[in-house]
Amino acid sequence: MEVVVTGMRSVTNQGFGLLGRRLMAARNGTFVGRQEELAAFGAALRSGDRVLFVHGPGGGPRSGLGDRALRRSSMAHNEPMWHLPLPGEFLLLAHQESGRVRDFEQAAYGCAAAELGELALGRRLRVRVRKSKLFGFDVYRASGTIELLDTRRTGLGWADDVLGTLQSGSGLHGWLRHRRRAALALHRDALIGQGLLRHQPGRLLAGERHHPDPSARGSLIAHLRAVYDQQAPLDEHLLFLSDLVDSAGFAGELGLRLSWQQRKDRARGVGAVLDFAEDLRDTSTVLSGAIPSPRSGGGGDGGDDGGGE
Repeated sequence: MEVVVTGMRSVTNQGFGLLGRRLMAARNGTFVGRQEELAAFGAALRSGDRVLFVHGPGGGPRSGLGDRALRRSSMAHNEPMWHLPLPGEFLLLAHQESGRVRDFEQAAYGCAAAELGELALGRRLRVRVRKSKLFGFDVYRASGTIELLDTRRTGLGWADDVLGTLQSGSGLHGWLRHRRRAALALHRDALIGQGLLRHQPGRLLAGERHHPDPSARGSLIAHLRAVYDQQAPLDEHLLFLSDLVDSAGFAGELGLRLSWQQRKDRARGVGAVLDFAEDLRDTSTVLSGAIPSPRSGGGGDGGDDGGGE
């Protein structure tokens, strides 16, 4: 069994030098208590679910608990551990069971927008936009510009590359148009490497396919459905993911539907999103709104005509 963890980074000793191993040893040595939470993690890992979602306030022990529980499970069962950032989750959902994406360009824009969303969730950037109120609803007047908040290294290669290419004041649409294909290729390759997409080479009359792992994709859909059905709490990460999925137009085919009241609450900044920072809500809305509509007769799994990338 593989374990896919979203919402936190898994830490292993692979790739760590002497300093890294000493720091991890110090961290392990100071980790005390939390036996009830560790037991709950262990039970979840043994249940067979391959996607676990960890929620809690900022500064809480989510990553430390997750790291300790996953190391215990990995050592006991020789299981690989993975972390999915927002673009990885979006791409996993964008790939249909047939191995195709509904529209390659739309998926590429969505993946690039999800990269910015992941950085926004880490308070590394935000999208500034002019807006006004109309009958209590937010009305956005422009596509937005990117404002950098923190350019220090994240330790994630793709995130550091993105931060290195961005400049405050960059137009959102222009940057997404420039980044879209590289973003999709990078995160698709990562999913393939993690065993969450299976690449099927193209044949004479058929393009290449990328089949998503049904267990991981199904678990992610089930968790999103619980949020849509208000059976699970909405957090910042799931706000960004659900906005992207809605805007990309494949929420319906995944069985995910927001009620009219939920849509009104989000547009007014009340209800489940009331406690989220306004600039974070705005960034999520503008990023998802930058995803283009599916092209007429679109589809395919790459290239301008649905062919190879």
